[in-house]
Amino acid sequence: MATKPKGLLDRLKAGETVICAEGYLFEFERRGYLKAGPFAPEVVVEHPELVKGLHREFAHAGSDVVLAFTYYGHRETLRAVGREDELETFNRTALKLAREVADETGTLMAGNICNTNCYNADDPQVLDRCRQIFKEQTEWAVSEGADFVVAETFHYVGEALLALECVKQYGNGLPAVVTFSVSRNGLWCGHTVEEAMTALEEAGAAVVGLNCGRGPATMLPLMDKVVNKVKVLKPSSWTWMNFCVAAAWWQTSASAVRIWVCSTWVCAVGTPHTSPAPWQRPWVAPRPPVNTLLT
Repeated sequence: MATKPKGLLDRLKAGETVICAEGYLFEFERRGYLKAGPFAPEVVVEHPELVKGLHREFAHAGSDVVLAFTYYGHRETLRAVGREDELETFNRTALKLAREVADETGTLMAGNICNTNCYNADDPQVLDRCRQIFKEQTEWAVSEGADFVVAETFHYVGEALLALECVKQYGNGLPAVVTFSVSRNGLWCGHTVEEAMTALEEAGAAVVGLNCGRGPATMLPLMDKVVNKVKVLKPSSWTWMNFCVAAAWWQTSASAVRIWVCSTWVCAVGTPHTSPAPWQRPWVAPRPPVNTLLT
């Protein structure tokens, strides 16, 4: 077993770069192991060795975090494909696979919760269903040894806040990374990105940001607005970005970033970095020292 790494927030406070590869859903869909449409992560229980293998590939490519493939592994998605009775098996299997590879490679392991696709702020019964989804997935993440929880792809501020509330209530103190997906017309709830980020920060998110739906050209302007209006550079909070691209150059700005990448996503967690420079992830082994990636 590799040496246990420092936690996410300890690393960020120390000014380190944290790289995390993700994008399992689209990668397994591309490989033919996951059906477009419902996007249920059935590969987790049908081909666990492939999920474990992709975790290892990402770690070999330079990832500092193994993200458990529990995205869309919640009740609503599994009910849609007739597998709700396997809910706990799906989640615990995904988390165990991620934990095993994280321990092998000396990386962090993150649990993952996401948009429920049923959220309705005006329906108390639906809100209870959403709360149950976030609660049980968070509790399983804690039980299987996650180091932090990523809650992502929210279109409604209310749903993001509900997810954060559950991570804080049931997450046994794990840091929460919470991000929005912003369409061309903005968030579906009508709030601005700045309002949404501020709400998350005030509610206690450790990391706030954006993910999915946009590439660098359309996501970076949104993040520029956020870092100027939301106090994301204080020690307890950072920003996060996640681009749907295959590879990318990154030019740091005044607010700067910490970056991670995989075959289908680029994500960034922001802290101050004073020397603007272009960056490209070298897709070669052996892995270069992390401190060379942004210089």
